[in-house]
Amino acid sequence: MRILVKVDALKDFESYTSREALVVFSAPDTCIPCRRLAPQLDKLAGLIDYPIVYVDIGHENDGIGNLYEVQSIPLVYKFEDGKPVRTIQTRIAPAMAKELAA
Repeated sequence: MRILVKVDALKDFESYTSREALVVFSAPDTCIPCRRLAPQLDKLAGLIDYPIVYVDIGHENDGIGNLYEVQSIPLVYKFEDGKPVRTIQTRIAPAMAKELAA
């Protein structure tokens, strides 16, 4: 499955995270590590069967970053049933897939 979506409204965010999703909080305009993570997420999208949801905290206008108390970026969460259940620590696609499967 290959679903990569960028959201900037809370209602869209909630619709994608209501089941299972990988959420990436980033600010690619100003964050070099965020830009470096993007190709790995593209690869990861082919390895997992749920959506990857990007939230650009520099451009979203519904306070999604504040709602989840994002204090550093990039931040990657695994969501299940509308709630973050795990922070993903690795940044290389195969390692991320392995961490998500554990």
